[in-house]
Amino acid sequence: MDSTHLPGTANSDLLADAFEALAEGIAIFDADHRLMICNSRYREMLGGAEDLLKPGVSWKELIFASAERGVYADRHGSAEDFYNEALRHLRRGSEKRIVAHADGRTFEVSYNATRNGGFVVTRAEITDRLRAEAKVRDAEALLRTILDTNPTPVVMARLADSKILYRSPAAYDAYGDTEYASDFYIHAEDRTAYVDALRQSGRVRDRRIQIRGAGGKKMMVSVSGGLTVHDGETCVVSSVTDLTEQLEREAMIRTVVEACPAPILMNRAASGEILFKSPQISALFGEIDNASAFYENPEDRHGFLAALRAKGAVTEFRARFRNAQGKPIWCAISARLIQWEGEDVIVSHSRDLTPQLAIEAELGRQREQVFQSEKMSALGGLLAGVAHELNNPLSVVVGHAMMLQDEARDPAMLRTTRKISEAAERCAKIIRTFLTMARQEPARIEETDLNELVDTTVEVARYGRTSQAINVTAELAAEVP
Repeated sequence: MDSTHLPGTANSDLLADAFEALAEGIAIFDADHRLMICNSRYREMLGGAEDLLKPGVSWKELIFASAERGVYADRHGSAEDFYNEALRHLRRGSEKRIVAHADGRTFEVSYNATRNGGFVVTRAEITDRLRAEAKVRDAEALLRTILDTNPTPVVMARLADSKILYRSPAAYDAYGDTEYASDFYIHAEDRTAYVDALRQSGRVRDRRIQIRGAGGKKMMVSVSGGLTVHDGETCVVSSVTDLTEQLEREAMIRTVVEACPAPILMNRAASGEILFKSPQISALFGEIDNASAFYENPEDRHGFLAALRAKGAVTEFRARFRNAQGKPIWCAISARLIQWEGEDVIVSHSRDLTPQLAIEAELGRQREQVFQSEKMSALGGLLAGVAHELNNPLSVVVGHAMMLQDEARDPAMLRTTRKISEAAERCAKIIRTFLTMARQEPARIEETDLNELVDTTVEVARYGRTSQAINVTAELAAEVP
């Protein structure tokens, strides 16, 4: 009989419905190992032998037929051997047996004895569960492979007592086989602070701690960790990075920067707090802890920050500062805005403009001198032109004065013509002097009559002084070399 023809009581229909509603496949055999009833799920699970599932069929016949029809994937040997293996499981009672079918499904089969000497066969499909477990095992194996081959040391320890539950080969090589993670720490308070940070946020990144490495060697490391649950216990999983080489590089870079003759400064953009300054900065501005104190006018820093934030960089920004002696000076700043540890930081180079401004002032004076020289040169050219223009009419005056002197008989007229002649000669001499001064000739060294030079100079100096009642005289030695 099948599950729809249950013998017995008035509740047989209700029992049949419950029997069919089960997610597991169930079959009941009597004391002679013959099928009494089974549900539809059992028929479905048996696959290629479901046509034999009729009341009265023997369990052995079902086993043989299923084995011969290739229902089972894990059958080894003859059908008789397969039956004997199933019989041993039946005799052992409730022991579960894993059976794989050729169609890829896997079942968990259990046998339970009944009071009348028969037994109940229960089948539960575990295909998905086994696949999930296989994925978990594969994932665990992959994770372990990754951790074991990862060059970064990884350690998992219980949070409560720091007992190490796992360490990667890299961790073993770097830090030895210490039983407790707390033994790594040189300062116990470092682990306490690390654990407290983990409890607060569940994760810590790049925490610098000094620990003991293999052989007791002290080293500075960066620890990143998180909390997880393993076998019901809270554990800390930490990755550890040795900072020895990084710190050596940082020390070298710091040495190079500090030895660089340029004033280099690194400060927080928001507050102006100085993070690094080269010795040249201290020499220029003194021992100051905040970049805002450099400025003579604090408003200048606001303008500098506005320009920097607008473009991310500034070049030769000029502002007035106070030097180490407290005196105001002009400086030019070239800077870049960078991100460092999550905040805006300014890296800048400052240049004292005092020498440059002095040079610019000197160049200005020299340009003024050149300008004045060019003006005098232009004036000399103009003077030469005027002298040439005056020279011709003056020659006429001198000539006529000489003619009048020759013709004059009256003493009064003779005195008058003599004055005209002397005045004309004096004008002609002045014009010749101006022409000599305006004449541009290459400089040369030659023997010079000093008395003649002084006479010419006095003549120029005397011009225009007569109206001021100033008389210029010269006393010259006769035998001047």
